[in-house]
Amino acid sequence: MDQFVTLTRALSAAPRIRILKMLEPGELCVCHLTDALGLAQPTVSRHLHVLQQAGLVRSRKSGQWIHYRLAEGDNAAQVAAMLALVRNSLKDDPLVRRDGRHVLSDCRDCGEE
Repeated sequence: MDQFVTLTRALSAAPRIRILKMLEPGELCVCHLTDALGLAQPTVSRHLHVLQQAGLVRSRKSGQWIHYRLAEGDNAAQVAAMLALVRNSLKDDPLVRRDGRHVLSDCRDCGEE
């Protein structure tokens, strides 16, 4: 029960769902997410922390930047089910589509694509 509540709370904020949708194609630097969401870096980091605590995303550090990816393949059945729900939802949402196009652009902070 506790894990289910943690997962549903993690999915209860639109920015966190947008982050998960942006991470579907692969790993992204925090600066990509910050830029796409139009939110301050500390706010995005708080959202990422909630997602990581719920087991929905994983991170790795590269220099001064932290990169995030979906936690697929190394998680519990409930996490996998929630990620599948997110992956199969909102495909035609205009904001999600805009986010997807936005993260494809170069990152001005870390210089990565």
